[in-house]
Amino acid sequence: MCLTAPARVISTDGDDATVELDGRVRHASLAVLPETKPGDWVIVGAGTILRRLDPVDAEDVRTRIAAARAATALRGLRPRRPVPGEPPGSLAAS
Repeated sequence: MCLTAPARVISTDGDDATVELDGRVRHASLAVLPETKPGDWVIVGAGTILRRLDPVDAEDVRTRIAAARAATALRGLRPRRPVPGEPPGSLAAS
């Protein structure tokens, strides 16, 4: 599974876009949404822009992700690795 957060389109060139995601610059394909333009907020999955987002929705998601990261850091938590043979979503080894 590929998880991502809202990214902002910095520039486009042909079938390629440059996006900023959490302070990192990445390249993404415009194959699915060729009408994407600089300034758009988008969701990128597997290196391809999959969906445009409303700017208000993008900011809401970014705020929620930041709050979740802060809460996790305060509790000293970090993701655990799955145990072989453990059912998906199980907390048995926690």
